[in-house]
Amino acid sequence: MACDKRPRGAASGGLIPAMALEIVHYMDDPEDVIRFLSALPPCVRGEALSALAALLAHGHHSALWPVLHLDDLDGVCMATLTRALPAFHTIYLFEGARWALCHTTMLPPTTRVYAWLDDAYRASDNVCNWARNVVALSIETPEFLRDPNLLGRALTACTSLRALTLQWQNVDQTLLDQTLAMVVTTRPELQRLHLKTENTPLLENAASLVRWLRLPNATTFKLTRLDLVGAAAATLAAALLASSTLTTIKLEHAPCLARLLLDPALPPLPRQLHKLTLRYRGLSANVSAVAAKVATSRLTSLALSAFVPCNFMAIVAALPHVHAITKVKLTGADLVAFPLLPQLRRLALHKCVLSAAAAQDLATLLTSSTRLETLDLSESLLPDAHARCLLRAVPRWCSQRGPFRLLRLCHTALSDESAAVLATALATTRNTSAVWIDVSGNVLSAASCCGLLTALSATTRMTLMLYNAGPSIEDLAAHAQTHGVKSARALTFTSPPPEENPWTT
Repeated sequence: MACDKRPRGAASGGLIPAMALEIVHYMDDPEDVIRFLSALPPCVRGEALSALAALLAHGHHSALWPVLHLDDLDGVCMATLTRALPAFHTIYLFEGARWALCHTTMLPPTTRVYAWLDDAYRASDNVCNWARNVVALSIETPEFLRDPNLLGRALTACTSLRALTLQWQNVDQTLLDQTLAMVVTTRPELQRLHLKTENTPLLENAASLVRWLRLPNATTFKLTRLDLVGAAAATLAAALLASSTLTTIKLEHAPCLARLLLDPALPPLPRQLHKLTLRYRGLSANVSAVAAKVATSRLTSLALSAFVPCNFMAIVAALPHVHAITKVKLTGADLVAFPLLPQLRRLALHKCVLSAAAAQDLATLLTSSTRLETLDLSESLLPDAHARCLLRAVPRWCSQRGPFRLLRLCHTALSDESAAVLATALATTRNTSAVWIDVSGNVLSAASCCGLLTALSATTRMTLMLYNAGPSIEDLAAHAQTHGVKSARALTFTSPPPEENPWTT
């Protein structure tokens, strides 16, 4: 066997930093990254990871890791950021944000860039050296952009593109057909397509849309305010249900197409379809049809939104039959009960009306589930009795081993009495994973907010968000500082570091 006689440092100098970088990419929590990098000597970290450690040491955690947001880095040293770029696995690039980096730097082939641009005139020019790394491109096409060839130039430059979002102010049949012809020609390997418009045109021909759906890599199809009428809607609905590749369908403000998709006379949802989102006026009239389609599906994610209060109980009753379901989002639902779904990971009930029995069912879900990561009740009114029932289940839920926990109670009319119950819940939680609690938008007294911050001082790895909660930022920041609570940004507070917290050491 040949023997490598190079010096040990030379033989492993490139390998060890690469291994360390791969390990870092498996970490979602910036604090975990900081601790890991701090344990490595500089010679092992390499230049990129050393620069990343320096950036994280100065804050901006949410803008840096696990995704680099280039529009939210005020005060960051650009030289250090440039050296750290190879350490980032995913970068979000917005219009006007740090474009110079795209012209002066190159990224490793494994770095994924998600780019949001105002128009196609600048898409290929601005992304520049990063074009080959762009995997998702979103372009808001202004009124004057009516030449699909400009889009074609941008698509040609982005050789790794897999997702495309196009938004028009106005679009007609001719422009849509020309644009989709360009997409199919330049990027036939595209997997995800989202078409949006500010008006709601009624198209009479589905041929160009069906052509894209028949591409072998088409997995995600989304329409927002684009609808079809008559035979065109029937043709597209049939193509969606006949697809053998689609895993995601999202229809927003497209009632004609959505109703035909749910037609009992048409085939059931495709067996490989995992995610379904329907949001349109008139959904309340199609609840039974939705329930029938859902009950025989293999969905893992279901999101339904009605614009008026609607009885969704037929749909809710169908959920236990969908054994793969892990994510449910209902908006505008009247719920008198909720089933125990042990496999559920994320549950969002927005603008919903919950009965006392439904609140008790949710509390039971919290105390019994080991997989539930997120409970989001934003804009669902919570009377004190309902809130207390739920909040008393929080310590057990958050203390279970497993992934992070997120409880969002934004704009739920949470009272001071309920806030006191939440404070007790925080203080008695013994979590090992990160916990986020968001009570933004509830009008709470200064005493209640201070009580929550005092309770937070006895916790570890918790984040509390109090946006628009009443008291001034200065008063809350001062109270937080007195109790060792850290202020991550305005009205976002975190537990004291473990080494500074006498309650957890």
